[in-house]
Amino acid sequence: ALIDADLARLAVQNEWEGIVVYGSVRQVDDLEDLDIGIQAIAAIPVGAAGDGIGESDVRVNFGGVTFFSGDHLYADNTGIILSEDALDIE
Repeated sequence: ALIDADLARLAVQNEWEGIVVYGSVRQVDDLEDLDIGIQAIAAIPVGAAGDGIGESDVRVNFGGVTFFSGDHLYADNTGIILSEDALDIE
């Protein structure tokens, strides 16, 4: 899993509003209790092996969509909308 409760708590502390994972998450019962939206493909009970290296402000492409730094993402339980501009929605 790429995201677990500890990483999601860090995102909440950094005032993130949501996370989109093109992969799996774990500890979904704990994730549900956090004040952050999380969209993922699946849940799995094991963590990911990794060295903690990453990049920020880079273009990412998955699911046939390219995400650019500064894009606005809106999501609910039925899907995700991506926009270059902020939308006036609730």
